[in-house]
Amino acid sequence: MRVTIRLYKRHDLDLLALYFVDDYKFKEEFKKAIRGYIHGKPMKNRIPHMENMKNVYSMPSKVSFHIQLKDDDKDILDFIRSITRGRRNNMLKNIFRNSFPVIEAPYNCDSEQNNWNLGGRKHDI
Repeated sequence: MRVTIRLYKRHDLDLLALYFVDDYKFKEEFKKAIRGYIHGKPMKNRIPHMENMKNVYSMPSKVSFHIQLKDDDKDILDFIRSITRGRRNNMLKNIFRNSFPVIEAPYNCDSEQNNWNLGGRKHDI
């Protein structure tokens, strides 16, 4: 059986960037992350070097790919069938996302330090 995964530019730009890295085996890593999640041994992925990444503007708005499941992948197949229809794609992508380390934002989002300009008028916060 094959499982179709869809990546959308609007929601999955992080995964699309990984998908288009030439030397990254996206489908294999995706499958390993799902298997690790099922067995309670979360996989720790590394973020690959993004030197040869495709330009964001030239990426398609939607990419579909298939993961082939063989007889020895019965555990993955049973898990996927247990996910509610309409939520499978999102659930599988989030499992894969969670296999990567957390990236901290390089800025401080402290509202006490920000002066927001609301509607063209300066407000005291």
